[in-house]
This record gives sequence, C-alpha cells and structure tokens, in this order.
Amino acid sequence: MSEEFTVHSKKNYAKKATSGILVIIIGVVLVFLAINMIVSVPANHLGIRYNALSGGVSDEPVEEGLSIKAPWDKVYVLDLRVQLLSFDEISVQTNDSQWLDSKIQLQIRISRENINQYFRKYGNKNDVSDMVAKTTQQALETTTTQYNVMDILGASRAEVVNLTEDLLSSELESDGITLERLILVDSDAGQGVEDAIAREAIAKKDAETALYLQEKAEAEGQAKVIEAQKTKEANDILQSSLSENILRQMEIDRFYAKWDGVLPKVSGSAQGFFDYSSIISDSEVANDN
Repeated sequence: MSEEFTVHSKKNYAKKATSGILVIIIGVVLVFLAINMIVSVPANHLGIRYNALSGGVSDEPVEEGLSIKAPWDKVYVLDLRVQLLSFDEISVQTNDSQWLDSKIQLQIRISRENINQYFRKYGNKNDVSDMVAKTTQQALETTTTQYNVMDILGASRAEVVNLTEDLLSSELESDGITLERLILVDSDAGQGVEDAIAREAIAKKDAETALYLQEKAEAEGQAKVIEAQKTKEANDILQSSLSENILRQMEIDRFYAKWDGVLPKVSGSAQGFFDYSSIISDSEVANDN
C-alpha cells in the first residue's frame, strides 16, 4: 500500500512538473509573440511593413505610435525629418570644356507619399548620401554643359542653380526623396579663370562708371540749356515790357512838348457838340474888368 502511494505521488508530481513547464513555455512563447507583434514608431518616422512569408511590401505604412503586426511581418522604421547633405567636391565640365569644382548642400527628406519607392531602392537606409551625390553630380553636369564657365560663375549662376534644382528634384522624387532646397555654396574653376573674371568685373565697372559720368554730363548740360532758355524768355518778356513803357512815355513827352496849355474849346459826342469859346470869352472879359 505504501509503495503504491509513493508511485502514485511520483506520477502526480511528474504531471504537475510537466504542466508547469508547459505553462512556462507557453507563457514565454506568448510574451515573445506579444513583443514581436507590437511595434513602436517614433514621431516624424514611418514604418514599412514587410511580409516575410510572401516577400512583399505592404502598401499601408505603419504610422507613428504603437501598432500590432503579424508575427511573421517585419517593420522597418524610416526617418522622415529633413536631412542636410554636404558635398565638398563635385566636379563637372562646362560648355567650353572647363572643369568646375563645386561645393553643394542639399536639404532632403524621405517622401511620405513615395516611401515604398524609397524602400525598394535604398532599403531601410536613412543615410543615402553616397548615392545621392552621384545623382547630384549628373544633374549639375547636365546643366553646366549648357553654359560657359564665365556665365556660370557670373550672370547665369542663379539660372544654373534653379535648373539643376528642378532636374535633381525630379530625379530624386522618383526614388522617394523630396528635395527641399539646393544650395550652391561655392564654385572654383581655377586661378586663371578667377583672374579673368576679376579683370572682366573691373572692366565692366569702369564701363559703367564712364557711362554714368557721360549721362551725368549730358544731364547737366541739358539742365544748363533749359535754364538758359528760361532766362532768355524772362529777359525777352522784361524787354518787351520795358519797350512798351518807354514808347508810352515817349508819346506822352511828345504830347506835352507840343501842347500850348490851352484846353480844347469844343467838346462833342454822338448827340452833338458844345462850344466853350463864348464862355471862355465872357470869363476873360470879367477878369479884365
């Protein structure tokens, strides 16, 4: 009886131990699955869901925060924040077969709308500067071969930058990268070209100065002509006025020179004439008396 109880107890203990081990294993598996089924995507990031069984990429990205996925899915998290890429030496040729070394900065970010294209080309890499550098060099040289080196370093610099930016933006967007801005920091064509540009700039400045002085002299001369014309007109008006006054005074002087001091004896109008002579005679007689 004692032996049977002992054997039965051992069997119960073995069953309980086996059950406990199974519970532990199941718990570990559940914890493992839970950990692998929950994915966290930080702010300003986006997840790409890759199905390991089918080998395909889901069209629906995994948004920021906590999400649940199938245990066989793999989620790659990509950074959507703007990145600054600097390329210190990008060498290109110009239309006149000159070599131009440029320093360029790019502000780029992974395109949310085309993130699957980005993943298919670059995988889960967040740093793609090496590959973007080559695309940048090709876009810049496509543009610079349309201009000579003097224009690129001078009057056409802004135009070259804009054309390069448009071309590069189109190329990168097809790969899931948005170009925010292209900055042409510096361009160097060698000391000989730099000296030629300096001489051209001095000559241009001298020509502009000469033109300015010529236009200034012409303007001053024109102003003097206008001022002289105004002075002449004023003198003519004054002379005319003086001449009329002098003539009028001369007429008055001639009148008084001929006048004998005797008032007119006859006054008349349209209604008739009146003879003052009789009145004047009577007055003279009275005075004599």
